[in-house]
Amino acid sequence: MTCTRTQEVLGQDYSQAKEVVSANKTKFPHDEAMNLIKDIDQIYSAKQNKVIHLDLKKQKPSKEEIAAIILGPTGNLRAPAIKTGKTLIVGFNKELLEEFISGSANRR
Repeated sequence: MTCTRTQEVLGQDYSQAKEVVSANKTKFPHDEAMNLIKDIDQIYSAKQNKVIHLDLKKQKPSKEEIAAIILGPTGNLRAPAIKTGKTLIVGFNKELLEEFISGSANRR
């Protein structure tokens, strides 16, 4: 996680996180990023103020469509990326992160 704004929203205590990976030091190229979605049911991708939500249980997007929203222009997983349970959040959106922290994102 490199996004300072994300750290401000989440706070500095990552003690409950199973794993924290710095996007500055570890890159997730296409194949590794696509491996992350094997166990995922929900993807939220934020770009500026727009949030794209994919329900992989109901929708059947192609791997190319998924790659288009989770990978950046370099072909690596966009940062910040947060995997929580069966949900992957990619990109920064303060309101979305606050919803997940409060547990209300499931009502989206």
